Amino acid sequence: MNTDVEAIRNYLRPASDSFWKWTEDGEAIVWKDDRTIAFRQEVVAVLSRLRSNELPPFASIVMLLAACRNSWPKTEEQLAVLQGTTWDWLHEYPDKLGSIHDLPPSLRNHTSVKAELAAMLFESIPAAALASFQNATSVAQTLKNGFAADLLTDEDRAPGPNHKSITGLEALVHGLETVHVDADALRLRMETSLEQDVLPVESGSPPAKSIRELLEELRNDEELAGMVRLARNLLAVVSLPRPLADRDEMPIGGVSDISNRGTLDRLLISELAQDDDTLMMRVAMREALYLRRETPPRNPPRSRRIIVDAGIRLWGVPRVFATSVALSLLAMSDPEGHVNVFRPDGDKLRPVDFTTRDGLMEHLHALCPEIHPGSALRSLSEPDEPDTDTILITAEDVASDPEFQQALSSLPVPIPFLMTISRDGRFQIFERTPFGTKRIREATLSLDELLAPTEKPRLPLVDEKLKRSEDLPAIWKVTPFPLRLSHHIRPENTWRVRNYGVLSITNDRRLVRWDRPLLGGRQLADNLPSRRLHWCRLFAENGVTQCVIGDPGQSKLWLVTIDLDTDLVAVTVLLTTQTAVRGVCEYTGVLFVIYGNSVSAHSLVDARSLTKVELPSPLRWLNGRYFIGRKSYFAVFYDGDQIWFETILDFKDLPPTPEAHLVRIFDVEGESGPFGLMLKPAIFRIADRHRFPLSKPLKPVREVKRISHDGRRLLVNTGTSRHRGDAKLWIVNTRNQEVSRCGSDPGFSLDPDIRQVVRQRDVRKKFHAIGLLTEQRKSENGLFMLFGSSGPMVLGFLRKETTKLIIRKYHGLTVPDGRDAFFRPHDTPQDVRIRLKFASFSDGSQVFLDSRGLLHLRSSDRSIPEATIVLTDFELAGWSSDGRMWGPRYYLGHHSATDPEIIVKEILRPFVKRIVG
Repeated sequence: MNTDVEAIRNYLRPASDSFWKWTEDGEAIVWKDDRTIAFRQEVVAVLSRLRSNELPPFASIVMLLAACRNSWPKTEEQLAVLQGTTWDWLHEYPDKLGSIHDLPPSLRNHTSVKAELAAMLFESIPAAALASFQNATSVAQTLKNGFAADLLTDEDRAPGPNHKSITGLEALVHGLETVHVDADALRLRMETSLEQDVLPVESGSPPAKSIRELLEELRNDEELAGMVRLARNLLAVVSLPRPLADRDEMPIGGVSDISNRGTLDRLLISELAQDDDTLMMRVAMREALYLRRETPPRNPPRSRRIIVDAGIRLWGVPRVFATSVALSLLAMSDPEGHVNVFRPDGDKLRPVDFTTRDGLMEHLHALCPEIHPGSALRSLSEPDEPDTDTILITAEDVASDPEFQQALSSLPVPIPFLMTISRDGRFQIFERTPFGTKRIREATLSLDELLAPTEKPRLPLVDEKLKRSEDLPAIWKVTPFPLRLSHHIRPENTWRVRNYGVLSITNDRRLVRWDRPLLGGRQLADNLPSRRLHWCRLFAENGVTQCVIGDPGQSKLWLVTIDLDTDLVAVTVLLTTQTAVRGVCEYTGVLFVIYGNSVSAHSLVDARSLTKVELPSPLRWLNGRYFIGRKSYFAVFYDGDQIWFETILDFKDLPPTPEAHLVRIFDVEGESGPFGLMLKPAIFRIADRHRFPLSKPLKPVREVKRISHDGRRLLVNTGTSRHRGDAKLWIVNTRNQEVSRCGSDPGFSLDPDIRQVVRQRDVRKKFHAIGLLTEQRKSENGLFMLFGSSGPMVLGFLRKETTKLIIRKYHGLTVPDGRDAFFRPHDTPQDVRIRLKFASFSDGSQVFLDSRGLLHLRSSDRSIPEATIVLTDFELAGWSSDGRMWGPRYYLGHHSATDPEIIVKEILRPFVKRIVG
């Protein structure tokens, strides 16, 4: 007998005469009262669709399919049938199968759903239970082909139930216990093969970022604002010395890839085998191949383990001081490292959450009666990560306690940094080494600042633009400015904000943001008080970045705060001075302004002046925050109370040659510690006194003309003088020490990343009159003429094959006549430097021309919407006062565009017709 048929015979044989039975033809299974519960064809379909290679218990499949039918008996009827059976678990299956029957009929009646249910319920069957069953495909095929009715009986069968069938039902009950059958989960599994929605991974913010976000959030908190102010001011004080990296040599010169971009000195040798014309063509078409240097390795990230004492000696104000110090340490931690905060509690260290307001409040409310944390520190173990700084913050009285000092010296794991707080606000940082303890920082925390009332933010009630004169074009009063524009880029006033694009300050004092490579810049403000950039932040915290502006000769500096998520700009007076400002720099949240003989510190939070100090006579400003003295180089920092000048390098640590003199000292984004440029060009890392030669030897540097905002490139002159004709300009990459000749535009050579976002387009704005087309000035589909220094131009549909608005030169000889309108200066708001001219026609219609290359049309018939047109050599774009826009996406961004033909028909031609009468 066929083994498949034998298997089917065993599983179709009733487990009990009172349980179920098959009809003679094998087509149906019936209950004792002859109610049909499943069909053979249905069993065949489900078996064919099962994913398992092994056949699950056949009796279980029959009962599963029976539960999916609308004629499934009620629970009490099934229990009556099961009376007399000896298996207790068998009495549980009616309730469990009822959960399947409770599914919506529209869902459980589909064969594919039944197969999916079978796969779900039998996934948990032990492998041993499946090992003796035949392949599901062969069993299904045998059922499909049919079999003899006598196979369903066995005269030699011993009395009693079939144990294999009962085992199959037991597997079904086990599956029903482990699987929760839910309609929504089943639908999701049918669509995606998953029973739960796929949710995005919660990307935890780095500790430093999350703490800075918390400080910003609690800036105006009624209870914690004072502590937050202290923490912000301490950012410049709590820096810890970093171990020097032990690198014997820098891996420069290695090659990591081949690209189609680079400097000529990195061309593949095979490219030089080309003739001159072919080589230049390949370079111009970006087909030439260049070597890409390896990126220098970075120092490994350092983690921090901070222990904040909360004993009885720190109750009250010292507890707040200590918490402020801990917050500053968290905010200054390495973004790539891990930070853990603990509080001593008896003889244990309890984890503390300083990333939420609730966690801070819980720590401030905790009462620990211990005199010192010595007992808890004994539970300190070795950190999980090797590069971890352990820091203890406690009271000054605790640190001087002999019992605590003895406990501290006998700890199994040393604590290298100790920070102490006194009740009068004295803050000190000590470094503990096997050779002794030395004080490396000291500051005084202000109780008045802690208790100062919280200033609630005030928002302007009226948009200043809405108060502008009605004589101005309508678009001047629209916020935000609807059109994207192009403008002349001044690299020294342009900077890149990480993940937010490029910001630029124009000559007419506008702030423009370039956030898409194929789109124009968005005007964020048109009334900045200055056009010169002194300092800028290259990243955004919570979408907010800042810069400092101020023109030479002016008596003020302004702090500009830009919210890049909402495009709101706020300008605050930073300082008013009669002394010329030489430089502005920032370090750990404090802004330093350098004058001829003094330095002042200001808060970046509220532009408040912190302190000012006279520059010591031996010191001379070098650049940034760095100074040079008689025997050393210095860096300025603020300790929360006063300004200090810290020695960063002695002359004796440099090679004893004049060529080793540092021309400039600078910070590099993404690198720790300052770097220097030697007179005989080479990069000098001050942290470990290591010198990196340049990839190409250069003559001594005569001057450093500019340093990029991120410090990654230097523009140096090695010529015989500073005059342009004698200058030899080079770009020095401070990260990989590569040298390249400076291009025609030094600014963009210094920061080539700007070109990847900023795509400029020329505009036309030098016109002195506007006129209409007459019989003598015939131009098909033209609207009007513009007269400029380069000759007259016609605006309209000037190409038969397109419906794009353009302007082009008018080839007929013509000059303005009495019917044309000449542009005259027009008054603009006092705080705006955009130049505006206007021309009037006899009917009262006006045309405005502003220095951004915009032409504004205002008809005497106020039912005709005002229109603004961008004058460019390509297709013209524009905006109308009824909200419609037209033209290329470069100027419109993501706004929908209206067909220019509709604009001409409904706005431009009615405007011209009104003038002609």
